[in-house]
Amino acid sequence: MNPSNSLPFRFKPLTAAWAALHPNPKGVIFFIGGAFFGTFPTVCYRYLLRNLFNQGYTIVAFPFRFSFRHWSVAVSLARCKTEIRQELILEAKRSGFK
Repeated sequence: MNPSNSLPFRFKPLTAAWAALHPNPKGVIFFIGGAFFGTFPTVCYRYLLRNLFNQGYTIVAFPFRFSFRHWSVAVSLARCKTEIRQELILEAKRSGFK
C-alpha cells in the first residue's frame, strides 16, 4: 500500500483554481478538464485526481471556462500560472509543509 493513500485529499480554493497540496510532492500537475465535466473538475475527475495525488503529486484543477475564444482562455490560464505558484507556496507554508 502506498503511504500517500492515508494522506487527506482535500481541495482548497485558489484565485483561479482548486489545489490539493501533497506534503512532499514529486511535482505539480495543472489539470484542465474538458467541456461539461470540466466545469466541476474536483468532483467529476475526482478518481483520476486522487490517484495522481496518491502517487505523490500536488494537483491544481482549473474549472472549464466555456468560450468560443479558446486562445484567449489558454493565454489567461498561462498568465495566472505564476500567481498560482506563489499561492501554492504560501498555502504549503501555512500548512506546515517544507
